[in-house]
Parts: sequence; C-alpha cells; structure tokens
Amino acid sequence: MPLSAIVGDNFISLTSTQGIALHPQITRLWERSGLQPRVTQEAENGPTAMALVAGGLGYTILPSSFQTIRFECLIWKPIEVDASWTETSLNLVCFKDTLLEPVAASFIACVRRHACTAKSTGDSAEPLPDGFTGRYR
Repeated sequence: MPLSAIVGDNFISLTSTQGIALHPQITRLWERSGLQPRVTQEAENGPTAMALVAGGLGYTILPSSFQTIRFECLIWKPIEVDASWTETSLNLVCFKDTLLEPVAASFIACVRRHACTAKSTGDSAEPLPDGFTGRYR
C-alpha cells in the first residue's frame, strides 16, 4: 500500500511526548515520502492506536510485532516504501471493512445511495447481495 493512497484519510498518530521511539521513525517515513498525513487522533501507545482503528476512527502505522495483539476487525497491509527509510518493518493498520480499492468503494457507495433513496421514497425492493437494499437499476 503506497502512502499516497492513504494521505487524505484520518491518521491516528502516536504521541511524541511519551518517549515512544516509533513516533520519530513514522514521522521520518512521512517526511521522506514528501507527504503529510491528516492527523485526527493521537494515541499514547500501539494498543491504544489499534483500539481507535478498531473503533473506525482512522488508520495507523505500526510495526508488525503488534499483530500479536489480536483485534479481529483489523487488517495489516505492508507499506510500499524504500526499505532504507525505516529501521523496522512498518505496516498500515486499518479497520477490516475499510475499502481500500477506489472502484469497489465507489460501487458500494453508489449502491448505498440508491438503497437510501429507495427507503426514503417507500419503494419496496428485494435485498441485494451482501445485505444492501435497493432496486437494480
């Protein structure tokens, strides 16, 4: 996953005040990429950042060693960067239902919009696959 694909999304950063060694490493990663994340939350440690991601508040970047802490709803994706940019293997951590593919996300958003329109107009419809409702148009 390239950093450019997630730069505009909600990023959960680790705080720099707690002496966490990961914060400077992740900051350097963003600096070297020439991108700046949109930080919307700060977490004091990795498990807290994971809990915020599990709550659907954004994504974070953590070393793969944190995968030993089980959150069923999280997925881990390798970040596509030059290996010399980091001292450890860093991964993007995001909510399982987050759709990272723009085409699929656009399709599902379209289906949801039409489902909401059908519901608000009282239009009855058969359920679509994956629990969506609305009419085939």
